Amino acid sequence: MSRTTRRAFLLSSAGAVASAGGLGAFAFRLHRRPQRGPYLTDAHLAELAGFQAPAPRVLFIGNSMVLRHDVPARVASLTGISTAMAAANGARLIETVRIERLQPVLTAVDWSAIVLQDFTKTPLRGVDRFASERAMTWIASQTSGARVLLFPPWPSAAGSAVYQDAGPFTTTPDDPQDYARRTMGFYTSVADRHGFSVAPVPGTWLSAGNPALYAEDNHHASVAGAALVAEVLASELKKLL
Repeated sequence: MSRTTRRAFLLSSAGAVASAGGLGAFAFRLHRRPQRGPYLTDAHLAELAGFQAPAPRVLFIGNSMVLRHDVPARVASLTGISTAMAAANGARLIETVRIERLQPVLTAVDWSAIVLQDFTKTPLRGVDRFASERAMTWIASQTSGARVLLFPPWPSAAGSAVYQDAGPFTTTPDDPQDYARRTMGFYTSVADRHGFSVAPVPGTWLSAGNPALYAEDNHHASVAGAALVAEVLASELKKLL
């Protein structure tokens, strides 16, 4: 986005966050420097702006929950949809939209759908929720009618440190079920306000009741977990497209 456009977006976002939560200025000070690796670098985004794969085309924007075991490629193999991703480890959407080369990716390619996944703890932290919603709606506004599918990530496994102390200004969830409820509540409320769709990833993950879905860190997905997530996203994209 141009410097003027980006400044206007950030100022309007900060004002909205401040009026809604009272911590807007703090939220924006926390998240200034975007994460870039591996697929939010200028080189990758410049290449992505020329994406010419057959329609339908779906762009995934997120972080390690998208990256681990290449969830977009798994969705493509299940659906025949052309997929691409703009994702970095540890990325937050409010940081990602500060990258100027992202806007051409959104405007130059005729995307059929955009899949958005934000930082795992966003639903637990009031100072992040409003900024996340503003980032989601800005991304949607830059596309030419692409459908938006929100990808709420699964909760960390029982025993994770997040259930003892989720961090400053963050609600500590009681257990994975509470974490999933808070996550789905946030994503569903955003979807309802803006006409987006939501993939039921947290509920499907918990219903599977399979510890093997987690990687060794009890937070990220194993290969089996990534396969399950891809199935859920593929099913929802088929409905949208």
